Amino acid sequence: MFSVVFYNKAVFITAYNVRRINFHYYSKLRKLIIKALKQPCDKIVLNLLGVRMIDRTALEMFILMHNMASNIGIELVLINVDDDLKEYICQFTKELEVCIGSEAEYAEYTQ
Repeated sequence: MFSVVFYNKAVFITAYNVRRINFHYYSKLRKLIIKALKQPCDKIVLNLLGVRMIDRTALEMFILMHNMASNIGIELVLINVDDDLKEYICQFTKELEVCIGSEAEYAEYTQ
């Protein structure tokens, strides 16, 4: 499902054995992100390694969470985004394109 780790002024949320983020996972992930927004941190990093698809509801949730985070000075970063998923995200919004981070920047955590 999802794990949450606090590390170096960041909250890392990692998807485990999740190939699709759809309505089934939406509520759980949304609660985790909202909880992370209440923590004293600079970044929320969503590690989407293995995720191949998100539905429209999840995409809208990512946009909403990105805006909420930005409004309070927290950066929302998506890492390990599959190329097809990246293309899908960018089809609908340029807003999230800027928050797709470099895996190299977070290599220490993801290993």
